[in-house]
Amino acid sequence: MKFNIKSLLIAGLVSIFGVSCNTDDNFIKCEDCGSQKIIDVTQYGLKNDASSDCSDLVNRLIADLPAEGGVIMFPDGQFRLDSPIKVTRNFVTITGAENTTLIVNNSEAGIHLAYVADVNGQKNRLSGVEIRNIHLVGNDYNGTGVWVAHDNDRTQLIDVTVEKCYLGMRINGADAIVINNCTMTDVTNGLEMYGGIQNSVTDCKLGSLPGGVTCYISGESNLLFSENELSGAGENGLLVSGTRINVSDCTVEGQCVGLFELNGDNNLISDNIFTLRNTGADQLAGRSADYGVVLVKGSYNHFTNNTIECEWNPEIENPITVSAASGDANRFSNCTITDQSSEYVFYVNESTEVLGCVDAAKISIKTEVKNLTKIAYVIDYDDPSQIEDDDEQASYAWFKREFVNGKVLTTSEVPTTDLSQFDVIWIHIDRLHMPHGWQNLPSGFLSDDVLNALKAYYYGGGSLLLANHATQYIVPLGRTERAPGLYSSAEGGSGNDSWSVQANIGMEYDRRNHPVYAGVIEFNEYHPHPTFPLIGPGHREDHNCMWDFNVYGFRDLYPEAENVLRAFEMENNAVVLGTWGQVTDFAVGGLIEFMPTEECKGACLAMGLAAYEWNQNTNVNKWHDNIITITRNMVSYLADYNK
Repeated sequence: MKFNIKSLLIAGLVSIFGVSCNTDDNFIKCEDCGSQKIIDVTQYGLKNDASSDCSDLVNRLIADLPAEGGVIMFPDGQFRLDSPIKVTRNFVTITGAENTTLIVNNSEAGIHLAYVADVNGQKNRLSGVEIRNIHLVGNDYNGTGVWVAHDNDRTQLIDVTVEKCYLGMRINGADAIVINNCTMTDVTNGLEMYGGIQNSVTDCKLGSLPGGVTCYISGESNLLFSENELSGAGENGLLVSGTRINVSDCTVEGQCVGLFELNGDNNLISDNIFTLRNTGADQLAGRSADYGVVLVKGSYNHFTNNTIECEWNPEIENPITVSAASGDANRFSNCTITDQSSEYVFYVNESTEVLGCVDAAKISIKTEVKNLTKIAYVIDYDDPSQIEDDDEQASYAWFKREFVNGKVLTTSEVPTTDLSQFDVIWIHIDRLHMPHGWQNLPSGFLSDDVLNALKAYYYGGGSLLLANHATQYIVPLGRTERAPGLYSSAEGGSGNDSWSVQANIGMEYDRRNHPVYAGVIEFNEYHPHPTFPLIGPGHREDHNCMWDFNVYGFRDLYPEAENVLRAFEMENNAVVLGTWGQVTDFAVGGLIEFMPTEECKGACLAMGLAAYEWNQNTNVNKWHDNIITITRNMVSYLADYNK
């Protein structure tokens, strides 16, 4: 950026408090910025030796810029940030000189494009923000270098370096953002992007530390990711989900399988070099040898002219280099695999094409195993095309793909259908703005004929899976009088963490080995104890429909019980299998198994955790496979219950 000094402030230092740069006619202009005002922060008494916090002053200067915006300039030196620089208006540029360093001092972020209020009921965006020539240095690997939180368009991040932070950059809801020539290497996680369109990331260097992810891209469309260098010590390299994404001319190095993962449709991956190093670390990172260095899960993706170099640990027997065992019509063409000593270089399904990569003998075809469980999926619509909620649509679509012998029943069909033919009946209700209380469930489920038919099935030994708001249905069925009291059906909001299931209830009743959790990935990134994550960062609707054991007076009703959770279990012949991921006490039940009783011969699993959200609105949920796995497990467990 080229600067012309038009008029320098010579009247002495201006007090840091009460700054009003709009009334100051002495400023610097920039040849690249038209008539925008350029403000040198040292004109206002800031020293460039990091001896004092500069965030308050800079935020005052940004707030006082004119409507056409302006440039906040940091000259050479070090400047300390005890809280984030917050950009909450359009056309703001933050730039540095050749040797400018911003010290992120125990702050949640260095530079934060923060949330701004809607205007006249219309969604507001941040436009034309630029961050250039800035070096951000964290404190003990905490915080985020650049956090673009609010919906934005035409943001530019050019020549930005981040080190010693937990996360280099986090980008939310960007439209036409440009990230160019940025470096994020000495960080736990390099770059995260969520829910954007028409963005580009080019000529960047990204890294990660042990336990981190070099680059995570979720829910993007029409993204250009080109000529970047990724090299990390984390358990994942480049994770991409979205549509019409172009990953080209990149180098991706790492020490674990899952070096490159793609989950999405109609993406082009071309002319990249993927290198798996043998550093002595666990190359499988707790996964199986068929996980793949390259893992493709979506459909209609083209993976062409790429090179995959592997330095396999010789103790790993027949590892798989490329796994594409799910999805439809993926194509791999003209790729170079340097190590083909394994018997199974490619592991793919029948719809995948592998052309000009390896001999046919090195390709293993996955044999599809049909799920023959006899299960009914009950809806309160005339036909499935009328399903309105996106989460119910998603679970219905998966149900249709998964169960060969599955049948969709409308509530009007329930009373006239022989329900005894089904091993399991699944009711999934997840609605925005549905009032609390089982009396407010969809009317079809509350008719006497439907209730009597489902109760006869259940009490006669049939199994029920009740999900989300449908957990309340256990009350009108007569199985318990304890209705779920922790409830929400609102719009929800966005967050940076993952939501999970805590299965070690009260850190005393460990239910992690229950069959419903078989094969579900466990982690402890956000809690000091391992949990089962179900939904990742991004927008979450937060639709809990769970039991609060403290509201039923159990301490007086059952003084002999060890705690309120055990009182609920004793009263209802139930087992609490899961609670909120952060909870370490006995107060809340989110996944409950209602076991058969002398009167009711059937079993029921009630899954009421908000984390069990089938379609994440803004992103492709990074933990969606866990939702599928736990659902398969619940259905299988219930189907086998009385056999």
